[in-house]
Amino acid sequence: GGTGGSLSPRWRLITEDRAKSREALWLRLTTLTPPEVVVPPHRMSVLLHQAWRLQESCCVYHNPNARMSEGGYSLLQDHICPHGQLPTHCVSVLADVHTDEIWCLAPSPSGGYIASAGKDKTVCIFETSAPEFRVVKTLKGHGDACTYVCWSSDERYIATAANDKVVRVWLTSPDAPDRPYRTYTKHTDSVTAIAWLPDTHTRTHT
Repeated sequence: GGTGGSLSPRWRLITEDRAKSREALWLRLTTLTPPEVVVPPHRMSVLLHQAWRLQESCCVYHNPNARMSEGGYSLLQDHICPHGQLPTHCVSVLADVHTDEIWCLAPSPSGGYIASAGKDKTVCIFETSAPEFRVVKTLKGHGDACTYVCWSSDERYIATAANDKVVRVWLTSPDAPDRPYRTYTKHTDSVTAIAWLPDTHTRTHT
């Protein structure tokens, strides 16, 4: 035993282990108990995250970089990006890349790249950090006009749709081969839209 009411290192370790065991048991019980009886773990942080995402979706002038530059959102007021952050002048003209009409443009989630798809059956990826918006990748493989292009949330993949009834998924890294990573041929007519689910591994297309 210790002196002066203090615990010896051995008893302190036993007490800490028991506390951790009780906490682990409680967490286990909460996963087996309906949420109507016990509030699930980390429920408050989940609700706050959902509130932030809702405010972002309702912000007419939302700027993805605002949250980082401001050190996060305040819970004391609604999130509204000032309209002065909207672009007011042209910084580059992306000409002489496609040979026919451009049907779709899609910025990457980080804003570092732009993908374009068009009637010439081609998808081009531009790097936006360079002043001249240079082409870093050209993807060819569709047999008809490309109708839609969509980035995965982690920017590792691009999914493209076309009038050839095919959906193709491509790797976006500069050193990746310029051929489809995956090809989906289940449609019986032109594919006009694609969307990635947040897990980055699931796609929906119509």
